[in-house]
Amino acid sequence: MRVLAIDDEPTFCDLLQTRLAQLGISDVETAYTGQEALEKASDTDNPFDCFLVDIRMIPMDGIEIVRGIRAIPHHMSTPIIMISSLTDKASIDAAFMAGANDYITKPLDTVELKIRLEMANSILEERAQTRLLHEHLLGQEAALYAPMNFEDEIILEDVQSSISMMSMENFLLKQGNIRLRQSCAIGFHMLNAESYFRMMDPTYYAVLMGEVSLAVSRTLDFCPHMLVCPGKGDVVALLLDHPNPDAQSLERNFQEEMTKLRLRLANLDMTVPTVRMGAPTHVSLWRMQCPTTLISKARDAAGQPPRHNDEIFMRDSA
Repeated sequence: MRVLAIDDEPTFCDLLQTRLAQLGISDVETAYTGQEALEKASDTDNPFDCFLVDIRMIPMDGIEIVRGIRAIPHHMSTPIIMISSLTDKASIDAAFMAGANDYITKPLDTVELKIRLEMANSILEERAQTRLLHEHLLGQEAALYAPMNFEDEIILEDVQSSISMMSMENFLLKQGNIRLRQSCAIGFHMLNAESYFRMMDPTYYAVLMGEVSLAVSRTLDFCPHMLVCPGKGDVVALLLDHPNPDAQSLERNFQEEMTKLRLRLANLDMTVPTVRMGAPTHVSLWRMQCPTTLISKARDAAGQPPRHNDEIFMRDSA
């Protein structure tokens, strides 16, 4: 694994190199400023496999560096692990929303660092096996991971708010049930998704799910949010610091976005199926539940048939 460690304290970078060497990782470069880090990350001849980024840096902080890394085409999905003494919710949220996959706190614990790097390596291995580059149906270049099976996760790099399931689960675990009481999750389920998957090329199916995800993201642009496409025609959105959104207004706005999508894809003779939005779901403080169950709760809610008074919001795909 080739790693770029980014921190404005040379002493800490030296310590980090020592810890990484203890874990058997010797191919490590360092950068002491954001500009230096982005210059090294832009080199296409010898790309990095993982970035370790300190949040608190000047003049360019770690959040800006992450955004810069994600803007580099060949590093749109490279694992990024934040390192910082900061544990406040705002910094954690900002790091994940900028594109980070995980974070650890100072002082460094070698065992925890090893676990985080193993997670990063598993992301690399999974994406190396499944990555396919295809031309976007609307004429744009899209880097995406086409699902091999209907149950497979879809990772969409051209949806800014989209992250991987592993990153979402890490975020939920870091937040914990108490902090997550200030947020909610909403599931979106494509009806007859498996039939579409069987009829279409997997890449086109992934593009279709990407377009649905964009419609979801545009609907939620009023608040910070994260999206995952966990498979089986589902999209799950985590609304940060918005525990009680107006569900009916969201449904109307989402179906308006879906109508626009149908009009755009009609010229390509591509039918867009009906997508059902579930009710907002929340974690429970009264049960010993893992925070990651919020994802499955949102998926289950979207998979339920709508109540009678909600049917006015559902539109047929024909």
